[in-house]
Amino acid sequence: KILPEAESRLKKVIEEADKVGLIICLGLFYFGQDNRISGEKEIHFAVMSTCEWILDNGYANVIIEINNETDIPKYSHEILRPTRVQELIEEAKQVRSGGSGLLVGTSFTRRQLPTRKVIDSSDFVLLHGNGVDAVGGIRRMVSGVRGIDSYRGQPIVFNEDDHFDFQSPNNNFREAVESGASWGYFDPGDAANGGFAY
Repeated sequence: KILPEAESRLKKVIEEADKVGLIICLGLFYFGQDNRISGEKEIHFAVMSTCEWILDNGYANVIIEINNETDIPKYSHEILRPTRVQELIEEAKQVRSGGSGLLVGTSFTRRQLPTRKVIDSSDFVLLHGNGVDAVGGIRRMVSGVRGIDSYRGQPIVFNEDDHFDFQSPNNNFREAVESGASWGYFDPGDAANGGFAY
């Protein structure tokens, strides 16, 4: 069950974003917080109940990120790690309401490409540009995803990148867009609380 205070905040964010044509990429789990969950039964319940809540409210501007940076070794539960997270992606995709479902994926850390199984299960491929400093690094990541045999043309989305050198002719934003991927700004200004990705 979503806590009333959290539900109220989430509803406000989703509905205000929808008014201006924005999509919310809603992350369900984060390392360091997942240890508050006792076991896999509760994780499955959280995935199912959150997806049901989104669909029951008729929100069409929400996509799901199962967890942020699934390959971080600090995750307490095996099902939130790269070898099994695709199970939760598939589970979330099965939640339906009135014939509608949600688009689902997960993210990996900087410079790390998703596994073959995660790409196979995902509706979109989330990448992080944080720490990708070398010229051509973003292009290589996009090319690397497209070279994985389970990739079938899903959108490639950089939903975090802390590089702001937009005046450079080879900045990460330009490389992503020119490679046919989208790019998301990550503001590390509030790093203690995880920063902000747009």
